[in-house]
Amino acid sequence: MRAAGPDAPPRTRLAAAIVIAWAGGYVAFRVLGALSLFHPVVALAIAMPLAVATLHPRIRGPAWQALRADARAATHAVREAGTPLRVAMAATSAIALARLVRGLSAPPLAFDALTYHLARAATWVRHGDLTAFAAPDAWRYCARYPDAGDSLWAWALLPGSSDAMVPLASAATWAATLAGGYVAARALGGTRRSSIATALCVGTLPPVLQAMTAAYVDLPALALLLLGIGLAGRHAALAVLALALAAATRAAGLPWLAIGLAALARPRNAVACVAAAAIALPTYLDTWIATGNPLYPLPLSVAGVEVFAGSPEFLAVHSGAATGMEASAWTVLAALFVPTGLPHLNLGPSMPLLAGLGIAGALGAWRPGRRAAVAIAVAGAAVTVAAQLSGEVRGFLVVPWWLDKVGRFLLPAAAALIVLAAPLDGRIAAGIRVVAIGTGLALGLPLGWSGADVPGVLLAAACLVPAAVLVAIGPARRWVPAAVVVALAVVPAIRSASRYPTWAAAARGDAWDLHPASRSSLSAWPSWQALDGPEGRRVALTAGFDGVGHNWYTWPWFGSRLQNDVFHVPATRGGEIPDYAFSDATAPKLDRDAWIERLLATRADVLVALDPPPPERAWAESMPEVFRPLAEGPWGRAWSVDRAGRGSGGSISKPGGRFGPPPKPLSLGP
Repeated sequence: MRAAGPDAPPRTRLAAAIVIAWAGGYVAFRVLGALSLFHPVVALAIAMPLAVATLHPRIRGPAWQALRADARAATHAVREAGTPLRVAMAATSAIALARLVRGLSAPPLAFDALTYHLARAATWVRHGDLTAFAAPDAWRYCARYPDAGDSLWAWALLPGSSDAMVPLASAATWAATLAGGYVAARALGGTRRSSIATALCVGTLPPVLQAMTAAYVDLPALALLLLGIGLAGRHAALAVLALALAAATRAAGLPWLAIGLAALARPRNAVACVAAAAIALPTYLDTWIATGNPLYPLPLSVAGVEVFAGSPEFLAVHSGAATGMEASAWTVLAALFVPTGLPHLNLGPSMPLLAGLGIAGALGAWRPGRRAAVAIAVAGAAVTVAAQLSGEVRGFLVVPWWLDKVGRFLLPAAAALIVLAAPLDGRIAAGIRVVAIGTGLALGLPLGWSGADVPGVLLAAACLVPAAVLVAIGPARRWVPAAVVVALAVVPAIRSASRYPTWAAAARGDAWDLHPASRSSLSAWPSWQALDGPEGRRVALTAGFDGVGHNWYTWPWFGSRLQNDVFHVPATRGGEIPDYAFSDATAPKLDRDAWIERLLATRADVLVALDPPPPERAWAESMPEVFRPLAEGPWGRAWSVDRAGRGSGGSISKPGGRFGPPPKPLSLGP
């Protein structure tokens, strides 16, 4: 707690506050989820007393004094930074604000957010517990990824059961990444000026800046790793806590946690460090109980002996074995550093120079009091690169469809090298950083906007830009909270108006975030809209295997208010989740009668079969007395389910007016 106290340096206090708040939110998520109490009313009942407590004079007075002191220190540091860095900060802020405004006004568009990140969070919110979304193929391992990162989106979905706050939560992780970069740079011996430049270099890396509102877990993990490095000097337990949260966010953080424990745990603090590391245990214990492998979908071998088996689907896809395609080493290097098109989501042309600075800086940073932070950064970067080259997951580097975005998997190593260079503050180092920031900003210019974005962006800007101006005007800062509250109250209405026009533009290829998603899958937007009514629906979702397994665009079927239940009904005789990636082994287990009985027992009123066609599609088409067509398109087909064997009539509308209006929702009673 001394690290968060008034006597600590501002940067340490900032880092400690972020890590403690993050840990508190994750622990609350796990506890409430385990008790089936992850509901808005319960969360509000917990938050209100805490909010009221902050108004007590003994808490409010010192807190505001510390905040004012930190604001003065930050302002002083900015003034000392020099004109080039002030220009870089202004440009970064402008691009970040533009991305935030667009993110708040548009629906989720990023590929993984649509397929599983937000769907996992929505399932937790709908059930109020830690229920995993159980479905075939890629979902067999996506549902078992560590949950700390996606718990952020669950918290953001909780108010109003809406995705309105998700971009804000995602942008907060980008801001935390900047803070982590600065704190780590200072801990490694950087001056204020070089540390500001270092933080901007990290924050403007193409896969960092462009993922700002995408609701991926790369930024949460990266921010926590950097905060762990920054706290490693004098606050071992807090540093381990940050690294443990990173490990609970992505399995790639586990080696960093092990390195941190080895570097920081001493007899005098061993209990505190081990207790801090324990925050990562629950998500891996859950996975162990469910799959028999705590690291699932990753395998674990010791001395060539397999200890835990991994996911066959994961290994087939991520090793490149599923396609047999492999890129050359020169192709990989070119893709990592040379922008051949936009968006460029790899490390950019400045990264080799930054990496060289990092290697030189590591030698200079090896000083008493900094050695633990240097050891964590160097060893963590080395392990990250080595792991990415391992046989199990090297498909990220060799399978062609990942080459344009593989940089995100090397982000921890890239960021570690950048902060290791912080002690170098000469003209050459400063010049390289300025060039790197400029290159990152040029590659990070907001793209993927369409005409459908314009009304929402203008309205959101009209709400948020005044708040940003008030922040910059000292005497008017007292009005900032009121301006922010008003702005955020308007955001849900703006998003509601732009939701389906923006998805329609995305289906035409005109709109995207981070990188374009599948146009054929996005063409289902009229069906998403038709099921987004005032009453909830029970949607049974299934899909065939497309060679990768990421054709499950799950999130939009939940509806804009999470009013729909979305689930998969197993088509196997015994009720186990089928494995369509290995159809020969799965076919004997399939049973139409068991599936239809199970489907009717779930009280599903809509069946959706995404392309490529799964076996359930042929079964539904063979039973017109139960399944009445609602919609079809390049994305697949949907039917209304008549549990009494009588058709309900009507169908979901589709572009071109081929189908009529949607049917009235069926009664969900017994």
